[in-house]
Amino acid sequence: MTILLTATATKFVLLTSLSETTADAVLQKVYEIYSDAVMKNPFHTPEMPIRSEGFDTRITALIGNGS
Repeated sequence: MTILLTATATKFVLLTSLSETTADAVLQKVYEIYSDAVMKNPFHTPEMPIRSEGFDTRITALIGNGS
């Protein structure tokens, strides 16, 4: 498990195998996508689910669909 705690106290958690070496880089990229697609959206309310097609598309491209 790898955790990224941002300056705004947002936590990103990535569950991977122990041998995974790129988890930190993946979490950093997730944070960049989150910052760009979610935090710049004036209609997003913090503490609420993320409802952004752009965010979903970019995360799926980064880590896949979970299958």
